[in-house]
Amino acid sequence: MLELKLLGEPEIYRNGMRIEPLPPRKTVALLAYLTATGRRHRRERLCSIFWEVPDDPRAALRWSLTKLRHAVDDPEEKHIVADREGVTFETGQAKVDLHDVRAAVAQGLAGVPTQELEQLAGLFRGTFIEGTDLPNCLEFQAWCTAEREELRAAHSQILTELVDRLKDEPRKALPHARTLADIASDRGQVEALIETLRAADRGPPSLAGEKPSIAVLPFQNMSGDPEQEYFADGIADDIITELSRYPLLFVTARNSSFAYREQAPIDIKLVSRELGVRYVLEGSVRRAGNRVRLTVQLIDATTGAHIWAERYDRDLKDVFAVQDEITERIVGAIEPQFLSAEMQRAHRKREINLDAWDSFMRAFWHLARFTREDNAEVQRLSRQAIELDPTGARPYGLLCVAYIMDALYGWQNTRADSLRIARGAAERAVALDDQSSMSARCLGHINLYERRHDEAARDFRHAISLCPTEAENHALLGTVLGLSGDHQGALRVIKKAIRLSPRDPFRATWFSYLAISAAIRNRYEESVDWAHKSIQANPQFPGGYRSLATSFAFLGRTDEASEALTKLREVVPAITISLARENLPIKHEADLEHYLDGLRKAGLREG
Repeated sequence: MLELKLLGEPEIYRNGMRIEPLPPRKTVALLAYLTATGRRHRRERLCSIFWEVPDDPRAALRWSLTKLRHAVDDPEEKHIVADREGVTFETGQAKVDLHDVRAAVAQGLAGVPTQELEQLAGLFRGTFIEGTDLPNCLEFQAWCTAEREELRAAHSQILTELVDRLKDEPRKALPHARTLADIASDRGQVEALIETLRAADRGPPSLAGEKPSIAVLPFQNMSGDPEQEYFADGIADDIITELSRYPLLFVTARNSSFAYREQAPIDIKLVSRELGVRYVLEGSVRRAGNRVRLTVQLIDATTGAHIWAERYDRDLKDVFAVQDEITERIVGAIEPQFLSAEMQRAHRKREINLDAWDSFMRAFWHLARFTREDNAEVQRLSRQAIELDPTGARPYGLLCVAYIMDALYGWQNTRADSLRIARGAAERAVALDDQSSMSARCLGHINLYERRHDEAARDFRHAISLCPTEAENHALLGTVLGLSGDHQGALRVIKKAIRLSPRDPFRATWFSYLAISAAIRNRYEESVDWAHKSIQANPQFPGGYRSLATSFAFLGRTDEASEALTKLREVVPAITISLARENLPIKHEADLEHYLDGLRKAGLREG
C-alpha cells in the first residue's frame, strides 16, 4: 500500500516502509502537483510548469516519471499512468493526507467524530510540501502558495472545531488552541481564547498533572570546536539529572528534549506542545582552556516570556557549583515554596572529579552514535573514568551497556564473555550507588538477556521507584512484561514511557518489542502496526523488519514477508534462526519457537 505525506516535508511509504532517499526535489514537486490536482495533464503543460526551457524538457519529464514509478508503483498497483500525450496520478488504494483533509472539510466537519478530527489535525506536520519550493518555476510557486493558503484555512477550521468541542475539557483543548494561534489570521482573538482555557484549567497542560513541568534543551556548543559537543551535552544532562531529584517537578526525559538538537532555530512553543511542558531551559557553553562561560535562560513556553537569564564566567573546577546554582534558580522560579531543607539535601554531597566527569561524558556521547568503533571508545573512556574516580557508579553503568551491545551484535567478544563483563559492571554500579536508577536498570538489562525475567522485572520496577520520570525504566519494564507473555501489561507501561519521552530516539526498540509481544500472542495485524512504527522511527533498527517477516508469514502475505526478510538481511546480513533464537529473550520456549516459526515460513535459514 502506498502512503503519501504532503502536509509537511514530503514522505513516501510503500508497504509501511519509508522510501529513502526521496527522488530529487523537482520530481517530488511534480508528484505533489499531480496528486493534489487529481487530473490528467498534457506533457507539454507539465514541461512548461517545471522546466525553465532546458535542452530537452520532454526528456527531463520522462526521467522524472521514471524516478516516480520506482518510488510509488509496485507490481499490484500502478499510480503513474502516462501515454504519449498526458500524465495522471491515479490514487487507487493509496493513502494521501491531503486527500483525507479535503474530504473531511468537503463533507462538513460537524459530522466528523472528535477522534477523527484529532487524527486530521495530527496530519499537519508543517506547510504543504515544506522544503520543496522551486523559486525559478514561477507558475508552480504561485500554485503552491495558493495550495498552502487553502490548506492553512482547512487546518484552522479543523482546529477551531476541535477547540469548540473540547472547551469543557480545557487541558485537551489547549494544545489545539496554541497551534491555531500559530496559524490563525486573527492571532489576538485566539490568544484570548487560550487565556480563557488556561484559567479554566488552572494552569498549562502537563504530563504530570498539576506538577510544574520543564524541558531542558541541548546547550549550544559555542567553543568553535566540534569535539566540545559532548561537554555542552554534559552540562545540560547534569542539570536534567539534578532537576529530576525534586518530586514536585516533572522533567522531560533527556532523549526527547535532545531530539530538538538539529532544529535551528528551535520553536519553543512547538517544544511546549509536543512535550507537554510549560517551562523550557535553553543555554550555551563556551569552553576555553580552564575557563567556561555558560549562558542560560528560563522561558515560560506558553507565553514566550523570559522568566530569568544569567551568564556565568567561571573556572572549570566550579562548573558543578554553577549547575547547582542554575538548578536552584529554576526551582525557585517555578516552585518558590519548595526552597526548603529538602532542596539543600538534594545538592551533591561530595567533590566531583572533573576529569572523571569529562571522560564519562565523552563516553556517553560516543554511546549514542551506535557503531562498533564508538562502542569500543565507550568502553575505553568508561574505564578511564573509573580509574580517575573508582567511587563513581555511572561509568560502570555505561560500561555495562557497552558490553550488552557487544553481546547482541558480536562486535568484540563472545556473547557469554560480554554478558559476564556487563554483569560485573552492573553489580559494581549497584554496590557503589544503590539509589541510582541507572544502576538498577543496568542490572535488569543483564537479567533480561540472561533470561532471568522475574529478576529483570523486579530490577526495572526498582529503577522506576528511584526515578519515575525516566522513560527508559518504564520501557524496559514493558519489554520484559511483553516478552513474558503479558501483552496488555506491556502496552500499558510502554505507553507511559512514550508519554514521558514522546520523541525518544530509542522508541524504535520500544515499538519493536511491542511487535514481538503482539506476535507471540497471535495478534499479527497489531504486530505489523507496531513493526511499521519501529521502522518509521529508525529504518536501520532490525527488530521491525524481523517482526514484519514473522507476522506477514503467519497472515499468509508471503510476498510482504519475503520483502521484509530481504530488508532484515540488508541490516543484519548474518541473520539466521540460530542467531535470532540466541538474541531474543522471549521467556517461554513455546512462544520463542512460535515466533521463530514465522521467520522460517518467511524463508529464514536455520544457520
